Amino acid sequence: MESFIGKITDEKSGICIRRYEIREKIDTQNQILYPSLVYVVNYPDGRTERLVEPLQMKYYYSSQLRALVEKCGFVVAEEFSWYDKSPCVPEGREIIFVCRRKR
Repeated sequence: MESFIGKITDEKSGICIRRYEIREKIDTQNQILYPSLVYVVNYPDGRTERLVEPLQMKYYYSSQLRALVEKCGFVVAEEFSWYDKSPCVPEGREIIFVCRRKR
């Protein structure tokens, strides 16, 4: 099933692009997602083009990333759930670590 992500229209060219995501499968044992990004391009002359970009994305849990950071000689100084520095929430979508070298 396609989930609508958003659309953008270029004011100069009049081209409108709609973006969708298809969550095809997930490999929970190896922690890999297999989504496809779909772009539907509408041109001012009425033509429509559909582009599909299949992806493979590895995902990690916070504890796995923290262990890797520490194994490499760093400590987590700050932790956020998004680029606006939102505080971390359990099972959030994003994990952003600000790290420093261990002393």
